[in-house]
Amino acid sequence: MSSAQGPAAPVVEDPDLPELDPGDVAELAAGERFDGVRFDGGTLADRDLSGVTLTECELLDVRLAEVQLRSARLVHTRVVGLDAPMLAVARSAWRSVHLERSRVGAAELYEGDLQAVTVSGSKLGWVNLRGAALRDVLVVDCAIDELDLSSATAERVAFRGCTVGTLTLGRARLHDVDLRGLEIGTVGGVGGMAGATISTEQAVALTDVFAGHIGVRVL
Repeated sequence: MSSAQGPAAPVVEDPDLPELDPGDVAELAAGERFDGVRFDGGTLADRDLSGVTLTECELLDVRLAEVQLRSARLVHTRVVGLDAPMLAVARSAWRSVHLERSRVGAAELYEGDLQAVTVSGSKLGWVNLRGAALRDVLVVDCAIDELDLSSATAERVAFRGCTVGTLTLGRARLHDVDLRGLEIGTVGGVGGMAGATISTEQAVALTDVFAGHIGVRVL
C-alpha cells in the first residue's frame, strides 16, 4: 500500500514460459486457443482473430496489419518486436504479459483488463485505454504520443524513463499511480489525476494546467 515514501509499486514478473513449440502466425484463428507456442516472424493482414487465446506463448518480430483482436486473451505471454500500425485489442484481457521493443501506431485497448503487464522500450502512438481496468502495470523507456485513460481504473501503475505528449484522465479513478517517471507534455481532464503521485518539478511545469482547472490566474 502507499506510504510516506511513495505509492506502492506494481507487482510484475517475467512470464513463466515452458519449452515452446514452433508455430506459424498463419495458423492463428478467431476463438482458438494456443498453448506453449513460439511464433517467430511473419505478417498477418486483414484477418479477424477476435477471441483468440494465447497462453504461455511468444510472438517475435510479428507484423500485424488490419488484424482484429477484439476480446483476445493473452496469459503468461511475451511479445517482442511487434509492428502494428493499428493494434485492435478492445475488451481484451492481459495477464502477466511483456510487450518489448515494439512499434504500435494506435492501440485500441478500451474497456480492456490488464494485470501484471510490462511494456518496455517501445514507441506507441495513440493508446486508447478508455474505461479499462489496469492493475500492476509497469511502463519503462517508452515514447507515447497520446495516452487516454478517461474513465479507466488504475491501481499500482508506474512509468520509468517515459514521455507522453498528451495525457488524458477525465473521470479516471487512480490509486498508487506513479507518474514521476513520465515526462508529460500536457494533461487533459486534470481532475482525474487525483490518486496519482507526481514530482515537484512536474507540479511546477503543470502549474498553468492546475490553475486553469480551479479557475485561478497565474501572473
